[in-house]
Amino acid sequence: MRCISVYSDQPPECKAIAREEIEKVIVNAKLNDAQRKSLVMKYGLFNAGRHTLAEIAKEFGFSRARAGQLVSRALEKCREAPKFTR
Repeated sequence: MRCISVYSDQPPECKAIAREEIEKVIVNAKLNDAQRKSLVMKYGLFNAGRHTLAEIAKEFGFSRARAGQLVSRALEKCREAPKFTR
């Protein structure tokens, strides 16, 4: 079994593995609720559907630019998070 992407049609086992890996990254990155939700919305994680920055901004009640900053900071935290092993 080869798992490629969270977005493509894959066997349930791959989706479960991808979800677990993403959850580990989010936990290790110590994202706050807004950062976590903005990433889920922006990238359509966990079958949430992908959203634009304007839609994310409307959800949180601030500007599109601020929504972009929120997503950007969340991604930075994910990159800086300690690596984990399976």
